[in-house]
Amino acid sequence: MLHAVPTVRIFVLSHLATRLAETNFSQLAGLRLTEGRILMVLGVLGPSKLERINREMFLEKGLASRTVSSLVERGLVCREPHKTDGRSAELSLTENGHALFQNLYENIRAWNEDWLSVLTNVERNTFLDCIDKLTKAARGKACEHYGTRNAARSS
Repeated sequence: MLHAVPTVRIFVLSHLATRLAETNFSQLAGLRLTEGRILMVLGVLGPSKLERINREMFLEKGLASRTVSSLVERGLVCREPHKTDGRSAELSLTENGHALFQNLYENIRAWNEDWLSVLTNVERNTFLDCIDKLTKAARGKACEHYGTRNAARSS
């Protein structure tokens, strides 16, 4: 392992976690990774505009739009005109989407508990605090480098 290069170590951890999440989404629900992630974001945040999902997940607009359309076609997400912004739609989970979210959320929570069990409570809290700080710093750098509107293209 390259101990001198933190970004490589973060990339390796991120890649492994992403592959495991993708496998879980596929096996439990027949979802592709981006479909599962959008479902999870809507389940946690509640009804949202596509722009908010893009901002939270750093997705390109086209990919997010195609993925949402797939979830709508599968009856997991509902797209309705936004109450105050007629130019955009509000996305929310359908009853089936919410049930699937609950199942996925419990599975991911259990997986995370198992994964983090190799850490002491102090290490776990430190690790999660560090992730939050690094994510905030990375978002700031992405916005500086790509601009607020184009930061999603950085990932």
